[in-house]
Amino acid sequence: MSKDGARESQQVEPLEQQLAAIAAQFAEIAAAIERGRSDKGVAEAFTQIQNACGTAGKRSSGSQTLLANMTTAVETWRTVWPRLGHQREFRQAVVREANMWARRFEELAKSTARS
Repeated sequence: MSKDGARESQQVEPLEQQLAAIAAQFAEIAAAIERGRSDKGVAEAFTQIQNACGTAGKRSSGSQTLLANMTTAVETWRTVWPRLGHQREFRQAVVREANMWARRFEELAKSTARS
């Protein structure tokens, strides 16, 4: 293996850590919305988690469908946030969903670590 190939493989975070990080990002999105973070800040958080789901999805055959679906769902949130983000009901729905996905990805990270 070349030096570059070895360096790249050393820089790749284990899948369970990526999934745990995604869980933490979903929890942060929920907290940011509850704290009244700016729309720009929430949109940036959506973009970060969308990228994280896309990256993890490339590495995980078992979670690939879930991560692809999450990438699509977060893209939808990001797209409609400027229009609906000021509505209390929409914000509450996104907080509920983000908390649910935080729990789901935390469970997935733990099960991946055990396998």
